[in-house]
Amino acid sequence: MTLEQSILEKVRSLSPDKQQQVLDFASFLVQQTEVALEQTILEKVRSLSLEQKRKVLDLIEEGVNLCK
Repeated sequence: MTLEQSILEKVRSLSPDKQQQVLDFASFLVQQTEVALEQTILEKVRSLSLEQKRKVLDLIEEGVNLCK
């Protein structure tokens, strides 16, 4: 049994109120991970030279244009 299956089995055995608490906690963990990633990216960008920052912006613009 995988970890995901084990978690699902445990969650299914809980009351709807407890399932909501599990969902809220999982959402909190995801948000924490996203914030930590954003902070890491910002720290790395701050350490770049101006020329490197311009290159990063150019790459971001290219990526945005590809998504259009």
